[in-house]
Amino acid sequence: TSTNSLSFNWNRCWSKEIDDVWGSATFVFFPPSDLIAASHPLQQAATLETEFLRILTESETACLDDGGDETECFEQALEDASAFTGDICHDNVEGTSWFFFTVMTTVGYGNQAPITDEGRILIYVAGIACLIMFAAVLGSSGYIILAIFDDFVVRFRVSQFLKYPLVGVGLWGGIWIAWAYGIAVGADNWWHERLPDFEVYRDDSLWF
Repeated sequence: TSTNSLSFNWNRCWSKEIDDVWGSATFVFFPPSDLIAASHPLQQAATLETEFLRILTESETACLDDGGDETECFEQALEDASAFTGDICHDNVEGTSWFFFTVMTTVGYGNQAPITDEGRILIYVAGIACLIMFAAVLGSSGYIILAIFDDFVVRFRVSQFLKYPLVGVGLWGGIWIAWAYGIAVGADNWWHERLPDFEVYRDDSLWF
């Protein structure tokens, strides 16, 4: 991500009204519309800037009214504004989880990347550990799914049809297409709900 802009990949900054209600929430599975709007990166940036300037102005004005030095008042106001905006920003557990999920599944979109040596070391170590755990989960899941499918084939006597190659290709191809389309519809709905100003076509969702 650009070092010149706010990305809100690892934290989230909400207005005081939203923060008073949802600030202690670690994970929200079904967020309401006002929470979704407040979590938009542009809205978070605007909220952070507005609150920072408000506290900066109020603190500096109060200090000057008490007869303080202009430079000292500005420095104190800067500290107060920074401390307050830090209070309305929290760890973005969802964003962090999503980042490590893309690493774990080897998707790696590349839209986020560490730029410090410490961050890169963390991602290398955690990424390798996640890959090993994900491979173990995939292996166990595959074994369970195959056992369930074999039982289904035996119970409903489907094996007599699956012995023909074209039938097998059609079955697994149909399952794959249906699964891909289901993911595309879900992604398309998510993009339209969470990022209304980000133009996405259904073909892009299907490719995703």
